[in-house]
Amino acid sequence: MAQNLFLPFITSIVKPFIGGRKTLFPIPKDIRGSLELINKLMEEEKFKPVIDREYLLEQIVEAYKYVEKGHKKGNVVITGRHD
Repeated sequence: MAQNLFLPFITSIVKPFIGGRKTLFPIPKDIRGSLELINKLMEEEKFKPVIDREYLLEQIVEAYKYVEKGHKKGNVVITGRHD
């Protein structure tokens, strides 16, 4: 299932039907610190993002369909550049 940004808002409405589950989104309190840490780990080659597929912006529909299938093994990247 693809991420649904509206799920937290409707959870309270459908709570009886989905078994009382809660939806939480981890939001970093120190975004700058988090980005600096990720950058440091990447420089030290201790962190490498897993990229499953890359799509051009014009292929956004295909990318969404792929993610929606639920078979991705990493991040799906949308890029505006042509190589």
